[in-house]
Amino acid sequence: MIIGLVAGNVQDVYGDRLPRWRIILGTAVLFGGVHYPSGWLMLGTFVLALFYGWIYLRERNVYVLGIFHGWLGGLFYYTVLDRDPFLETFGKLVVSQGISSQAYIALWP
Repeated sequence: MIIGLVAGNVQDVYGDRLPRWRIILGTAVLFGGVHYPSGWLMLGTFVLALFYGWIYLRERNVYVLGIFHGWLGGLFYYTVLDRDPFLETFGKLVVSQGISSQAYIALWP
């Protein structure tokens, strides 16, 4: 959302007076900064924001960015954080319904 909001508005205001690469770079710096204090997360989101910014200014569609962001966030949740959001969310629900967490984990593929 930040990329669409910032990059789109900056391009609307400055038009051709500001090159696209500067808009994309500035937006990527802001997007990376939002993910402070994790240095690796800031670096990763900065790099992705370069790609996101290019796509947004090309397509002018924030939905594409939202879907891509959600997909990558879910993927990184499993691979980088080594956590299972489905189990963390619905595992608590199952335990509160009287099923032990060990039984739930045994049923989970």
